[in-house]
This record gives sequence, structure tokens and C-alpha cells, in this order.
Amino acid sequence: MKQSPIFTRTYDLLRWLIPMTVKFPRGQRFVLAAGVQRTALRFQEQLIEAAYEVEPLPKLKQADVTLTKLRFYTAHGHKLRLPLSGAS
Repeated sequence: MKQSPIFTRTYDLLRWLIPMTVKFPRGQRFVLAAGVQRTALRFQEQLIEAAYEVEPLPKLKQADVTLTKLRFYTAHGHKLRLPLSGAS
């Protein structure tokens, strides 16, 4: 079975995103950073779960909602000028 590019790209996203959230100021590390990390990991979990389903569409719809949440969390981080741009 050939692995979908979404798995590789999600893995790369997590490898980049988690270290970036560790750089958040202390006050945001336990609120926004934890939410970003938890949501990103949940997105990856939902993709993995969908890959093992006979009918993956419901899991993929859940993953889409989770990805939308992650977009909002990272937008909040950007508006708060938290280090999500890759520059330290």
C-alpha cells in the first residue's frame, strides 16, 4: 500500500509545529501552545484512524474540522505575535 502524502506532510508539520510552540512565552505555553499541540496531534490521529476504516469519510470529516480548529489556533498565535513564523 502506497502511503498518502497527507501522512508525510502532517508528520513534517508536527516536527515543525511542536518545537515552535515550545518557544511561546510562558503565559501562552500552557494555554495556546497546549491547544495547538493537542489539536495537531488529534488531526494526525484522525487521519490514521481514517486509513483503517472501511468507510473513511466520517473520520476524514472529523479531521477536516480539527484542521480548521488548528488554523484558528495558529491564527491566534500569529495575531499575538507568537513565534509561529519560523523566525526566532
